[in-house]
Amino acid sequence: MASQGWEKVTSTDIARMVKQRTLPTAAALASKPAKYRNVKTLVDGERFDSQREAEHWIALRILEKAGTIMQLRRQVPHPLYAAARDVEGGATGVLREVCRYISDFEWYENGQHVVADAKGIRTKEYLLKRKWLELQDGITIREL
Repeated sequence: MASQGWEKVTSTDIARMVKQRTLPTAAALASKPAKYRNVKTLVDGERFDSQREAEHWIALRILEKAGTIMQLRRQVPHPLYAAARDVEGGATGVLREVCRYISDFEWYENGQHVVADAKGIRTKEYLLKRKWLELQDGITIREL
């Protein structure tokens, strides 16, 4: 059963319509803006999720070279655990990794361990993981 109005359309007409249609190219799809408008950035061969994160990395590297901070690292995973339950719903005493918080930066400053995140948008997921990490390990995240 054909749709009404298409009885007299030829294959040449269809080819012309397809040619006129503006479909996004692979380059256009790749350049689609990110959900939170962050721009992926490359610094010294390292990829950063945003310009903000890259700028903080450059500033932290300068502080490390000056000796103000030590042992600077990026993308450090922190497993987040919850108590496992048995079939009846009782606690088993076993902890299971549920998810991970991955910090943007970590370093030592004046003997103190610092965990930092270059946040533009504080998502619900980030807020939950931040609170979970603080309750679980006593780590307070410094937002840059």
